[in-house]
Amino acid sequence: PDLAVSALIGQREKELTEARAVMHQLSEAFQETSRGRHPNSQVEVVHGAPNIARAAARVNEQARYQMRGFDRPPYAETPGTSYPLERQRLAAGVTYRVIYDSAALAVPGRMHDDVLRNAAAGEQARSRPELPIKLIISDDQLALIPAAVTSRSIDIAFVIHKSPILSALIALFEARSEEHTSE
Repeated sequence: PDLAVSALIGQREKELTEARAVMHQLSEAFQETSRGRHPNSQVEVVHGAPNIARAAARVNEQARYQMRGFDRPPYAETPGTSYPLERQRLAAGVTYRVIYDSAALAVPGRMHDDVLRNAAAGEQARSRPELPIKLIISDDQLALIPAAVTSRSIDIAFVIHKSPILSALIALFEARSEEHTSE
């Protein structure tokens, strides 16, 4: 009896372990699916320039293949501060496509110290006289946009997760990108 009961208990323990693994997979799938549907999980609100700068770094670090952005003032941190991270990501094979607003290029030293150096490192840089919004998009997964802007700083930003809002921001970027190349 001891041998038969031990084998039966071992079999049941194995079945329970497998059931737990399936339960965890289902739970993760449910969380991922729920995230796309629940509005609270589509947008994060970030307050304060230091937190916004950290969120921008996180969005950059999470990119696996492409970063896209509209660059225009005002800035949460001094322009150029995040460029060492960008150059590191470029070296790792991440494509950067940035469209600069003319006001961004008017910042003293910006063209020579930032834009031309990044272009030499591989950034695909373009310019437009005016852009509708400040924006960074990581792959097709995340975006960062300002929510509250004063004339000198960004006080609140939104991190946009995969959602119809993100799809609209991607379409906006691509439309502006195509608009520029057709001129």
